[in-house]
Amino acid sequence: MRYRNNSAFYDLKRVKYINSEIQKHFINRRDNPAGLATKTSTIKYARFEAVKHLLEKPSCIEAVLQWNEEEIGYDLNFLTGDKILNYNIYPKDTEYSWHIDAMPMSVAYDMKFTCLLNLSESKIEGGDLYLFETGPLCIKEFNNPGALIIFPSFTPHKVTKITEGTRKTLTIWFNGPKFR
Repeated sequence: MRYRNNSAFYDLKRVKYINSEIQKHFINRRDNPAGLATKTSTIKYARFEAVKHLLEKPSCIEAVLQWNEEEIGYDLNFLTGDKILNYNIYPKDTEYSWHIDAMPMSVAYDMKFTCLLNLSESKIEGGDLYLFETGPLCIKEFNNPGALIIFPSFTPHKVTKITEGTRKTLTIWFNGPKFR
């Protein structure tokens, strides 16, 4: 399985700070769930330029670039300030069924990586992240507040139904030239 996981990328103090600050930068935008997937979470949006300072020291952007350089080798586009990030809120009884992250039919580029940051402020029940390559794999370490996971965007994944608590994540996608 090709993914990178860090179950304690940010501490709880940093998670709370990111949550309090990112809310000041939400923008209006309509959500487009992937394909035929069931998605019952709430999505808020922020431009990368407005929140990138929250994602430094350590930088989750640099973590993606380092992993790509050391192990994957995709050609990636520069992450511009107008890039839209998804702030996902999963209260009790919400989920996101199996899907892949992909761009609408673009002739110029493809989505290469999905980077998820767990911004939940407490442990939750349910809400497990599964990746599917040769079979479903539950990434239990991602349930920790402050956890970071990076995986190729074409990897099927899902979030199981939340049974207790509220799951919050930030999604950053990295694009690059078309796969050849």
